[in-house]
Amino acid sequence: MLEYYGLKASKNRPGRAHENGDVESAHGGLKTAVDQRLRLRGSRDFKSMEDYREFLKALVVERNATRGAKVAEERAGLRPLPVRPLPAYRELWVRVARSSMSRG
Repeated sequence: MLEYYGLKASKNRPGRAHENGDVESAHGGLKTAVDQRLRLRGSRDFKSMEDYREFLKALVVERNATRGAKVAEERAGLRPLPVRPLPAYRELWVRVARSSMSRG
């Protein structure tokens, strides 16, 4: 997948919490927004789980509305998805002799 889209894999290093800042920041911001909206609402009680889900959905839709221009900019740079699913494996051609052993 990375090769198809011309991306380079990266990972966070142990003990470097700041390297995951974008995701963690967005998560913390959403948690704060939910808390603030519940405080303004005056109650954390809901008649049903569905009512709570609708409450959360409305909040997320509202927060995402301000990000529309940035999402459109990102989408403009995306390449089309591959016609066929990308393989979840890598093919290797190797020489095998009679005395070769394989570990699975």
